[in-house]
Amino acid sequence: MRNLVRYQLVLALIVVSMFSFVNAQPPVTTAQNFPEGFLIADANTNYIKIDAAYTHHWFLYNASNGYRVDNSTVVCMFFMADNVGELLYGDNATYNNEGYWSVTIPSAIINESKIYYFGISCQDGGIGGSLDGAWEATIDGEEKSLENLYANILLLIFIVAIILIIGYKHKETDFDAWDEKIISGHKNMGQTMASGLVYSLFKNTFLWYYALGWLILFILKDVIINYVSLEIYNYFTLITDIYSIGFLLVVVFMIGYTITYMRNMVNVLTENNWGVGEK
Repeated sequence: MRNLVRYQLVLALIVVSMFSFVNAQPPVTTAQNFPEGFLIADANTNYIKIDAAYTHHWFLYNASNGYRVDNSTVVCMFFMADNVGELLYGDNATYNNEGYWSVTIPSAIINESKIYYFGISCQDGGIGGSLDGAWEATIDGEEKSLENLYANILLLIFIVAIILIIGYKHKETDFDAWDEKIISGHKNMGQTMASGLVYSLFKNTFLWYYALGWLILFILKDVIINYVSLEIYNYFTLITDIYSIGFLLVVVFMIGYTITYMRNMVNVLTENNWGVGEK
């Protein structure tokens, strides 16, 4: 009896997966309700994560009276197939003391970014119930969003425009004249230090390039999550981590450079007796 149900459910999965592949519709879960059978109520999840084990839960109810059904006489079986109907995974579900059924799909099964189809069949002698549905596997387990992609592209354009503006302004700036103007315009140490900090940060534009480049990497990472393979995403994540370490070193260098510049400015102002150290 169990083998017959298994073969019938696999055939149903093949038909469902072929129909969904042709129409390219979002994953939809469908429950088969019977007057004197079982009702299966699951979490109705649409998206799952690639290379991560996934536990699917559901409740089983008696269709005639709505009472929750346990595993005293019922056996629930779970099957999973790909979009060409190939059976990928099958197992008996576990009944938990909290009152729900569950099955855990190994991470090795969910190893590609695509749609996976599943079926649940619960049987008790002459009555039963079934449910079929589909999940789309993505890198982060979230829905792909064209709006998010467009927003990322606009943000990338904005950041690149900022980089070009900074580069142009840096090229046109006479930093020697700026430095002399800071010293000659000294009125109090607070104002002079603030001007010197702005000068130091703008003169060393590589800090801005690193910072904006760091933002670009994270934006691209978000794009890759939705539209590229897991292998490229993992490789890109490694690049981002290495870049982040380099950016941290640049920040440390800039802190040291700024402190040195401020000390030299204090020495110049002190030698010229422009009020530094006066009471």
